[in-house]
Amino acid sequence: MTAPAIELVGISKRFGPVQANRDVGLAVAAGSIHGIVGENGAGKSTLMKMLAGSFDDYTGQIAINGEVVPLHSPALAKRHGVGMIYQELSLAKPISIAENLLVGRLPVKGGFLDRARLRSETRHWLGEVGLDLDPDLPVEDISPHEAQLVEIAKVLATSPTILVMDEPTSALSREEVERLVVIIDGLKKKGLAIIYISHHLPEIDRV
Repeated sequence: MTAPAIELVGISKRFGPVQANRDVGLAVAAGSIHGIVGENGAGKSTLMKMLAGSFDDYTGQIAINGEVVPLHSPALAKRHGVGMIYQELSLAKPISIAENLLVGRLPVKGGFLDRARLRSETRHWLGEVGLDLDPDLPVEDISPHEAQLVEIAKVLATSPTILVMDEPTSALSREEVERLVVIIDGLKKKGLAIIYISHHLPEIDRV
């Protein structure tokens, strides 16, 4: 029997006197979408931030493909294939789409930035989310919808096997949500394990 792409066992997290999560269990298979639903303050985002390595003081175990791993830093989470798309965008507006999308992984040739490869790789990942934008365009010059999709492309460029999406449609119109649903379905078919957080039940049903 194939182990889940990611499995949580007995996960708990406190903030002082506040119990944010208590004894949470969750298993998500590769090539599937698992919805996490709850009101604001229910602990959804805290749980996912543990998967993204934002906290190092949780209790319980996290296993990826059957192997128990400590996800005590964002670098460790990324190394184990976890990609996190937060509700709050992490894009730096004054710089270009390309520099945002490949931040920390800028291609170099002969000791200098390889701008041709930078643009080529950016166009590839933008294409994965259905965007046709100039890679040199500053992020401050694109729409909130386009910025949300650039954020998704930025995470996909790290080649995750587990994708966590925390309220990814907060800045999107109904038509844009439908477009995102198509993208998510394509990622599922590619074998990603997807965790989708929302408090909108119709949206969860649609995904």
